[in-house]
Amino acid sequence: MERDRDTGDGVNDEEESTTTVGEVRDLGDVIEIPIVEEEVEVIKRPVVKEVLRIRKRRVTEEHTVEADVREEHLVVKETPDNGRPENDADRD
Repeated sequence: MERDRDTGDGVNDEEESTTTVGEVRDLGDVIEIPIVEEEVEVIKRPVVKEVLRIRKRRVTEEHTVEADVREEHLVVKETPDNGRPENDADRD
C-alpha cells in the first residue's frame, strides 16, 4: 500500500484538489483511498467587544491661585483724530 502523494502514476495533484475530502476514487487500475486527519485552524479577526462614548460639555470654574506675577510695562502712544499714529517729527 503506497501513501505517497506523487506515485508517478500520472495522476495530477491538481485533480486531487477538485474532489471532496475523504472521497474514494477509482482510477481504473489504481484505487485511491485518502487517509484523512483533522487540523485546527486558528484565525484572529477584530470583533467589537465594547463601545466607549465620550461627550464634551463646557464647564466654567473659578480657582484662586496665589503665585508671583512678573512685572509688565505698557507704552501707549496717542493718535491724533485722523487715526494715524503720531511721528516724533510731527510733535514739534
